[in-house]
Amino acid sequence: MPPLINAGHFFQAREKPIRAPHAQDMRRVLDELVCVTRWLGLAWLAAIVAAVASTESFADDEPQWRWSGVSRVVAFADVHGAYDALIALLQDLQVIDEEAHWSGGNTHLVSLGDLLDRGDDSRKVLDLIMRLQHEAAAAGGRVHAVLGNHEMMNMIGDLRYVSEGEYAAFAGEEPPGVRERRWQSFLHKHTAEQKEFAERGVDDTDIDDLVAEAMEGLEQAAGAMSPEAAQLAFDQKYPPGYFGHRAAFAPSGQYGRWLLARPLLIVINETAFVHGGLPPVVAAMDSSTLNEQLSAQLVGYLELWSQLLEARLLDEDEGPDARFATVRNWLETEAALESPLRNTAEQFARLEDATVFNMAGPLWYRGTAICHPLPEIPLLEAALERLGARRVVMGHTVTRTRRVTSRMDGRAIMLDTGMLEQAYEGRPSAVVIEGDRVQVHYQGEAGLVDPVAQQRRVGTRPNDMSADELEVFLRTAAIVDIEEVGIGMTGPERATLRQGDTELRAIFRSKDLLPMDRPGSQVNRETDVSDRFRYEVAAYRLDRLLGLDMVPIAVLREIDGVEGSLQLWVENAIDDHQRRQQGTGFSGWCPMGPQYQLMYAFDTLIFNTDRTQENVLYTKDDWALHLIDHTRAFRSSRGLPPIAEDVQLSLSPEFAERMGALNEQQLNEALGDVLKRKQIAALIRRRDEILEKWPRAPLPQS
Repeated sequence: MPPLINAGHFFQAREKPIRAPHAQDMRRVLDELVCVTRWLGLAWLAAIVAAVASTESFADDEPQWRWSGVSRVVAFADVHGAYDALIALLQDLQVIDEEAHWSGGNTHLVSLGDLLDRGDDSRKVLDLIMRLQHEAAAAGGRVHAVLGNHEMMNMIGDLRYVSEGEYAAFAGEEPPGVRERRWQSFLHKHTAEQKEFAERGVDDTDIDDLVAEAMEGLEQAAGAMSPEAAQLAFDQKYPPGYFGHRAAFAPSGQYGRWLLARPLLIVINETAFVHGGLPPVVAAMDSSTLNEQLSAQLVGYLELWSQLLEARLLDEDEGPDARFATVRNWLETEAALESPLRNTAEQFARLEDATVFNMAGPLWYRGTAICHPLPEIPLLEAALERLGARRVVMGHTVTRTRRVTSRMDGRAIMLDTGMLEQAYEGRPSAVVIEGDRVQVHYQGEAGLVDPVAQQRRVGTRPNDMSADELEVFLRTAAIVDIEEVGIGMTGPERATLRQGDTELRAIFRSKDLLPMDRPGSQVNRETDVSDRFRYEVAAYRLDRLLGLDMVPIAVLREIDGVEGSLQLWVENAIDDHQRRQQGTGFSGWCPMGPQYQLMYAFDTLIFNTDRTQENVLYTKDDWALHLIDHTRAFRSSRGLPPIAEDVQLSLSPEFAERMGALNEQQLNEALGDVLKRKQIAALIRRRDEILEKWPRAPLPQS
């Protein structure tokens, strides 16, 4: 396999900045001169000096991914063009003054990426961060801008989230002749296809429909348009500023050049900062190698793409996915066999799976933020150990509560709280780290607060109620409706509960069923197992002890004088039987394998032999696994259930540790009112057998 092209010669404009010993001193002199001229009121001179200081020659020192001895770190995430909100947030934190100039002293300010897209003021945000880099350096501070997936998308021409306002900011800077050339190309297609569309009987009476077709990429529809309709379609596809925007984000452009010098991950003191998360690849290499390799992939892609455009193998309007398909198809033709372009095309095709573009790369990975913590913890620990860090702060995934959230015992901090309010209905926030203390500031609120711990995620969470609060709700809320479910041998009922403005549904089970009570049963009472509603409560409480987070909240409660178990209904869910009938595949961010492994381990521990397709649920938005109907579990017989021989089980180290920490006294206190002592003793015996039988290893991630 030929090596990837040398990124060092990437375009003439991407020459290495001056590395002579005096470069840093020269930049400091210029930065100080900016401050002096501004103090003297010579704004025009300050602007000129600042422009000189921001040139490539002095903009970047040798790349550095790790910083230590920093007394104060302020980090924010996912601005998405919300310039005014960012200004207000940084002023709250005294990082900038009333005129938006640096006032943070030796503070290190960190952007976690996605400065742009969606919001109209993205360019103003970029200009602010680029300017603050120089002002902070002059004052002994630092501004770090970690690359986000949306910055990368803009560089590679994935423009799905660029707003008209973002384009408009570049309307006066379009390269000469580009718009006219693209218009003529568009007209050429219009003329060439006119006859074909006339033969098909297509007219242009409904211009809106034809424009919509063109905007969806079916540019052949332009052939059926009048010149007026074609012009409208062209202007919508290439709004004012489009070509100026593309030039600015090209590798030689003002923003493209700056973004290509940004790291994908940095470590300050003992905290890692990244846009998406810490996937397994982070544990496989040090931060320097990771940044260098992924940056080289992006640079290589841009150079190869440019070469293929120049050779007209690719079209300027093709999206990223279409480009790879075009190149793969071309490589299968006879013309490609002897073409001098073949090597370039092959290198480009290999980049389709490059980590920098991959959902398992640090720009895109959501596992650290949303996947089940038990299989995710060993991956996070391995990455943090390799980075020499205690925690990671990340953006990319908007928190459900729009508040900064910690998970996995504070080792992962989710900082994206939806700063662009019109898109996410969120709020501007920042993490402030001083010493060992990690706190949060919300713009417009006084003082600093701790991050909120992520709640259990099984079932509905109105107003972000905790599990304890939901238990109280299930015990005390008024029953406003109850109906038969229509399935299940013990006649479960669905209850609607209301308290204040909160209304939830729950499943009520009140009938115990002995083996001989089942219709047509010929079983032996001593060898079969009973259906007991209390076992549903036992399964939930054991889930809480283990941190399994798969069994919905369940409590004991009387309804109309009848005692039973009342369990939170899992809304927006589909069971495995329904999924199979519909032929639906799994489409969430988190792999199902590790979740199934946890289910098998739990069922083995509680001796559950009644796991069916109907009591395995998936929530439709994230494909998280939820387990219900444990009324036949907790057998007191010796040995392990058949599932122990049927599946190849690999225990998550974290889950194994939590199982090992269980003791009889703890279990008696938690389960003594819903299980007998012999059942608890049998559970302890099974735990010991499981830990002895199965190895501790990270669960598979695919």
